[in-house]
Amino acid sequence: MTILETLHAAGHELYVASNGLSAYLAAIVEQFALDRYLTGVYSIEDVDSLDKAELVRMIRTKHGLREGYVVGDRQSDFTAAKENGWPAIGCRFDFAQEVELATAEHVVDDLLTITQIV
Repeated sequence: MTILETLHAAGHELYVASNGLSAYLAAIVEQFALDRYLTGVYSIEDVDSLDKAELVRMIRTKHGLREGYVVGDRQSDFTAAKENGWPAIGCRFDFAQEVELATAEHVVDDLLTITQIV
């Protein structure tokens, strides 16, 4: 099973809070049929400030979320987690930089490792 299948099957609500543009995110979700796992997909375009912390705050408020994690590979993800009182899970791949990962509460090399944290 993939990480999305595993977390979804365990009853976790999964949201995307991305710096990507809405059209790009919609294309990815459609191409890989991710909507079967995701509760919501949000772009940085959904907040006037273009601030990821505000985007996560908007998702929290809209969906009445009291707890959660922010999973990502960049400082904006870890800052968004901290500003919303949630732990950050840093992923050591793609654009990740060690100096940024050092600010996350958890760091994983493989996404399936997340299931051991949440």
